[in-house]
Amino acid sequence: MKILQIGPVFVDNDVVLLQFLSQKYILDYDTVYVDLSSLALEFTNFLTLQTGFTTPQKEENFLVHINNRDKQINEFYQHGGNIILISNRNPIFEYVVRTPHGVHNTKSIDLIKLFCFNSPQINYVSQLGDIVDNDSCLAELKQKCIFNFYAIIQNFEGIKLLWTHKAQKVVSFYSIYEKGIFICLPGYKYKDNTPQILVNTKKEVLSDLIELINFLKNGGGIASIVEPEWIKDYILANEDKYINEFFKLNEQLEVLKKQLEKQETGLKKYSDIKSLLYLDGNSLELKIKQYLDLLGFRTEKPSGYDADITIAHEKFFGVLEVKGVKGSAAKSHSRQLENWVTNYELQNDTAIKGILIINTYKNIPISNRNDISFPPDMVDYSTLRNHCLLLTIDLLNIIIDFENKLITTNEIAELFNNCNGVLSYQIRLQ
Repeated sequence: MKILQIGPVFVDNDVVLLQFLSQKYILDYDTVYVDLSSLALEFTNFLTLQTGFTTPQKEENFLVHINNRDKQINEFYQHGGNIILISNRNPIFEYVVRTPHGVHNTKSIDLIKLFCFNSPQINYVSQLGDIVDNDSCLAELKQKCIFNFYAIIQNFEGIKLLWTHKAQKVVSFYSIYEKGIFICLPGYKYKDNTPQILVNTKKEVLSDLIELINFLKNGGGIASIVEPEWIKDYILANEDKYINEFFKLNEQLEVLKKQLEKQETGLKKYSDIKSLLYLDGNSLELKIKQYLDLLGFRTEKPSGYDADITIAHEKFFGVLEVKGVKGSAAKSHSRQLENWVTNYELQNDTAIKGILIINTYKNIPISNRNDISFPPDMVDYSTLRNHCLLLTIDLLNIIIDFENKLITTNEIAELFNNCNGVLSYQIRLQ
């Protein structure tokens, strides 16, 4: 998860520092962590920089930046963005604008409302406290941290997360916006501030916050109250009609899922076979070996420079040269194949069939591969030496027929053995 933070809280490779009033683009990030004290400090520095006080011009620039960021935050939520705000100070930020005539006007901004759009007007009662009850989803955080709230939150649109013990006044809440979520938590301090332990604790807290986001976005939290089992047995008028239809459709859905899985498996198989039409090099050699194994041949990929692949089936033995090329095949490919044949026969004192399997014009769509694949001088050379020249598209058609039980391993071996020159295979599957 890619995280932005306002305030230098976490030290992590996936966490990047953000200035709220900057022009940094936030939509490519998943989560923004907002330390409210750091945000207020950034605003103060912006408004009082150089002059030490806020002028109307500075305020105007300030509000333009805020308006631009507000629009981006709204879009951030629409794309599934998450914001965690730590309310570790009074949420109301006040500043004083000094006019050229020396008049001082006090202005204020609700810092929480910058990120929380649903609530028309959130009200706060300034209070300090650290005794809170919580939704169970915050149990992990409470083991590591002590929460400190600075305000009671009223008239918000959302679901409470933390509240005072006796009066149950809300000090923390969350709201779902579009595909995103806004979580407002009170300030917190770590129970163990030992430097060596604190480093790991901060990492664990960051992990807990990410888990909290996922939990709440997936329907967890106090909003997701588990209904008792007995309530399901109480059927309202006409409810049984919907129940029966639901189970009927669910059964049909399970059948469709199995059919879809079967079709998906079939499509993956065909997609894999079609790789014979664009691969080259070692990838093509390994893929052809895989399919020759499937066709029932015993295959081996010799080490060194003896051949690309050797195959065998009963009394048939073949040595293969495999190529994937941008253009047509060439006589040099046949010469290389003949070298494999000669080497094998010298080493094993037995005759063997030379087979060239080649993917010509590998970067061109099949329908546009209209040029000749095997030049006449190459065909003449190979015919004199009893080679079998085979395009990968013909091998592909052999594989399809084999999988549909329209050709056997014996028949394929016989095709290879009897071929003298180019083997053009006509697919049998209709």
